[in-house]
Amino acid sequence: ELRIESLAARVDPYVTVKHARGRLVWADDSLVCDELNVTTPMSQLVVVGSWVPSESRMRLDGQVDPLHFDELEAFVALPVSGRLHGPFNVVTRDSLLDFNGTWSGQYRDHAAHDVAVELRLTPGVFDLRRARGTVAERPVELRMRVAGEALQGTAQVDALDLRRLDARFPETRLSGTLAFARQAADDTLELDLNLARSRVDAWQLQSVRARIGVRDRGAIVRRGTVRRAGGAIDFAGRIGERAIALDWGAQVDDLGAMLAPWGVDALQARLDASGSLSGDPRAPALVASGAFTDAVAPGVRAAGGEFELQSENLTGAPLQCDLRGERLEVAGRTLARFSSQLEWGPERVLYVRRAEASRGDTLVALVAELRTVARDWLGEARPTQQVRLETALMQAGAQEVRVEDPATVWWHGRHLRVDSLRVVTRGGSMRLDGALDLESSAIDARSEVRDFDLDFLGQAM
Repeated sequence: ELRIESLAARVDPYVTVKHARGRLVWADDSLVCDELNVTTPMSQLVVVGSWVPSESRMRLDGQVDPLHFDELEAFVALPVSGRLHGPFNVVTRDSLLDFNGTWSGQYRDHAAHDVAVELRLTPGVFDLRRARGTVAERPVELRMRVAGEALQGTAQVDALDLRRLDARFPETRLSGTLAFARQAADDTLELDLNLARSRVDAWQLQSVRARIGVRDRGAIVRRGTVRRAGGAIDFAGRIGERAIALDWGAQVDDLGAMLAPWGVDALQARLDASGSLSGDPRAPALVASGAFTDAVAPGVRAAGGEFELQSENLTGAPLQCDLRGERLEVAGRTLARFSSQLEWGPERVLYVRRAEASRGDTLVALVAELRTVARDWLGEARPTQQVRLETALMQAGAQEVRVEDPATVWWHGRHLRVDSLRVVTRGGSMRLDGALDLESSAIDARSEVRDFDLDFLGQAM
């Protein structure tokens, strides 16, 4: 029996023991440690346990308050910094070692708190059976096994915000699992991503599934699917530091729900589309085409048609769309064919560069801008649709109505406001300013009429 009442020591330059006390007992073929207390400049350790050399077996139970990794670096290279704290347990049998404890600290630049660790070490195998704690103030669980150069494991997150780990990421709330595996150090790291309800910036996602191979600072997306309210997008291709080449296809039941984060929720349609992203991954180019049915915009309905999309730079250049279709319904009138050239700008404005629709000897054409503004025409805070009408033309046989001067039309719900609308026929003109409340049928308007053919306008409308 060895009793240590008070001990101070230094194993230069590695460890300084400020104070130690305890009791060690050698009996038969075992060494028993009866509450050994050790204090160093940075750590506090209390241990009880036993060691049986003939059976290559050891068990230690203790409490650290805390144990700083800085004092262990002289003996072993650790991939993390920080400290162990609270109770711990170590069991060895032959060449096997099991460890259970709680860690708080840093991995690279990322803080982790109260991570419960279950670890098993055998020759050539590092088996992290579970590490569960908080990273970026959100719960994270990691399981990982390293055998030689082979690696496999899973990570599970709950509402993780990647921006708190790296400012280059958008704000996120990611919930789900990531499985990873690699057979050799120079082999492709295979990733299997499975996210449940999550958010990336303003995009609410129902699910994300992806199989990805990572190697040499690039990735191969073997297959992937993103689902959100309104539809799904499938994708596959390559992503590198300098170039991206992704092919994708979309099946959309509710276009307004899909595009709501871009403020285009007033447009409804069903569509099937396919296309590609290419070029600089920080500013990729887009090419796409597809078909749509049951398209509805404020005051307009289309039975179906086709479209083509392109943008030289999705982060800075406008998105251009050529649109053509059949059976366009406007203000109770049905037109047989229509076509348009649209442009969606980075400032979230829809530019109608050209729009035409016809039936027999009837032709309607216009140039306009459509945007959603935060305040209505009275300055009150409510999302309001605003149309800037640059020019418009309606022809029916030998007669026509034109809008030659720019005008602005506002609406929200069943409330409408017209500013500076000047309508011209071949024989006269009419200028209109005012508001219309369709709920109460109230009108507050001013007009100026000069030889205007109201009969023709009534027939046209």
